[in-house]
Amino acid sequence: MIRKKLITLLLCLSFPAAAAPPLPEIESESYILMDADTGVVLAEKNPDLRLPPASLTKIMTAYAGFKAISEGRAELQQQVRVSRNAWAQSVAGSKMFLEVDTDVRIEELLRGIIIQSGNDASIALAESLVGDEAAFAQWMNEQAEKLELKNSHFVNATGLPDEQHYSSARDMALLVRRTVLDFPDFYKMYAEPEYTYNNIRQENRNGLLDSFAGADGVKTGYTKAAGYCLAASAVRNGQRLISVVMKTASIRKREIASSKLLAYGFNHFKQERPFDDKKTRKLPVAEGVEKMVTAKPTVPVLMTIERGQKVKALFHPVTPLIAPINKDMVVGFIEISVDNAVVGTVTVAAVTDVAAVGRFKRWADIAKSYFSGDKDHDFVLSEW
Repeated sequence: MIRKKLITLLLCLSFPAAAAPPLPEIESESYILMDADTGVVLAEKNPDLRLPPASLTKIMTAYAGFKAISEGRAELQQQVRVSRNAWAQSVAGSKMFLEVDTDVRIEELLRGIIIQSGNDASIALAESLVGDEAAFAQWMNEQAEKLELKNSHFVNATGLPDEQHYSSARDMALLVRRTVLDFPDFYKMYAEPEYTYNNIRQENRNGLLDSFAGADGVKTGYTKAAGYCLAASAVRNGQRLISVVMKTASIRKREIASSKLLAYGFNHFKQERPFDDKKTRKLPVAEGVEKMVTAKPTVPVLMTIERGQKVKALFHPVTPLIAPINKDMVVGFIEISVDNAVVGTVTVAAVTDVAAVGRFKRWADIAKSYFSGDKDHDFVLSEW
């Protein structure tokens, strides 16, 4: 029960304490900038506005494929027969150029979806995993619900226009984050610059892979209703940021907007661990067979803060700490502050047991403490 509360608390710790620095003008109807590790939102405009996602849909299509493989319901090398429904000549929009009644591996379909944005590849994958695209869309919605994507609903695997097919910048950023965290090896496909299938070479449509240092994903999208969309991600100095822009006016403007967001995040924010969660401390114990107990934080904390902000982690032990002490018993807490404003706490627990002494020894220790003025039980630590 304690651990569950801590996890909730840690999410609260991640938010910057001060007002964010001014954001450059971003020409996009809806956008968001998020730290991938902490989930902190660094900038946003209409992030929950429901909009047609176009081919950003395929981030969920691929995610569902990754999940099926990880659960053993499909394999990368599994051969899939291309149906007439998925055949390139019968499908509108971007294509991998599949041919009807040929066999293609799921690994090839995933690259066709991610790098070539193939609508035919998306339908073929959907059919291979669930049976038909409509059933696959329902599965996509089930995944969206599990991932708490509150403003998304899918009716197809491609992102082709439909009034009941929509998502939001926040949901897409959350989906990218889960892809990175849940399937880091599969995510590497998003950084591949090109892919050739059926002797047709196609370049990755994400222009940031060449123009923005550290960019390694994710996905472009366009329909007349959706405008030009781009979900992007980049890593610098170990920090990964995710940006999503929706309904921009051109390919160039979606790349400029994304670059501005990512640069803003890297220039003005950083990640920091306020304390070493592997570090242990010895705390004095009264009336125990041992005089000290080893303690350590129960969970690690990673924060996203503005550059220039000061973080402190002050330890407050339980005093007096009286035996018996059981392993995992809370023996104090670490108070975390940003620029002297407290943003949360993390509990510190005993690593080992400490049994209580017998009655005679206990009274003897109490008497000794009284006459000697021993104040070990009031021992207080400052910074962890």
